[in-house]
Amino acid sequence: MVSSLSKTRMPTVSVITPTLDCAEHLARCLASVCAQEGVETEIIVVDESSTDGTPELAKAAGARVLRRPRPRVYTPPTAARNLGARHARGEYLLHLDADMELSPGLLAACVERCSSEGHVALVLHEVDVVFGFWGECKALERRCYNGADWVEGARFVRAEVFRAVGGYDESLGSGEDWDVHRRYVRAGSVGDVAKPVFHHVGQLRPVSHLRKKFAYGRSATRFLQKRETAPIPAAMLRSYWRSRALVRAQPLHAAGFLLLRGAETAAMLAGIGVEALAAAARRAHAAGCPGPRP
Repeated sequence: MVSSLSKTRMPTVSVITPTLDCAEHLARCLASVCAQEGVETEIIVVDESSTDGTPELAKAAGARVLRRPRPRVYTPPTAARNLGARHARGEYLLHLDADMELSPGLLAACVERCSSEGHVALVLHEVDVVFGFWGECKALERRCYNGADWVEGARFVRAEVFRAVGGYDESLGSGEDWDVHRRYVRAGSVGDVAKPVFHHVGQLRPVSHLRKKFAYGRSATRFLQKRETAPIPAAMLRSYWRSRALVRAQPLHAAGFLLLRGAETAAMLAGIGVEALAAAARRAHAAGCPGPRP
C-alpha cells in the first residue's frame, strides 16, 4: 500500500502520472496504485492546469501534485513525465497514464523481476478495456502486440537508468515511448512481466482517432530524423503473423483493425507530408522567395 513518505525511508517505486482533465479516470488509476502490496510507493501527479477537479482528487488519494501550464494543443506529456522524475525519490519509476489500472501485485512483481534478473527496465503489457466495434478491433490489435519487440515500450525503469539516458526527449511530438525504450535497450537488459496493465480506452471514434494520428504525423519529423522507426513496422507485421490463430478466430474484428491500421498509416503519412510542405514554405519565406503552400 502507499506509504507515508518518511525522512528515513526511500520509497521503492515512484509512480508518475501526467494529467489534463482526467478526473473521470484518475480515481480508479490511483486506487489501483494504493492497493499494491509488498512494495513501498509514492505517487506523483503532474497536472497541466486541469479544470475538472483533477488536482484535488489526486491530493485526496495521497499524491504529491506538481503543476505545469496548460498546453495550447495536445502533445505527449514528455515534459510532465520528466518533471515528475526529477522530483521522484524511488529506486524505480513507473510512468503510468491516468486511464490505466494496475493489476494486483504488479509493482512487487516488477521490483522482484528487476532485482533478481538485473533488468534495467520492463515492458508492462496492456489489456484494452473497450466497448463498441472499433474499440474491440483495436483491442484485438493490442493483443497481437503482447510480447512483440519494438512495438511495446518499457514503462517501468530503474531511476538511475532513466536519468542516465536523459529521460524522455521533449523535442519529440510523437514516438517518444519508442525513443526512450531504444535508449533503455542500449543501457542494459529490458524484460517484461506477465501481470497486465488495464488501459480503459472506452469507445473509439474513428474520425477523432484519425485526426489524432494526422497530428502525430505533423509532429513526427524530429522522431524520423533520429532514425528510430526502422524496426517498428517489421515488428508489427511479425506480431500479426505470430498471432494469426488469434486473428483467424475473430475475422470481423481482424478485418476492422487492419482497415483501421491502414487508415492510421495514411493519416500519419498525410500529416508528415503536410508538415514537410509547411517547412518548405517557411524556409522559402525566410529566404525571401515563394515556396509551396502547405
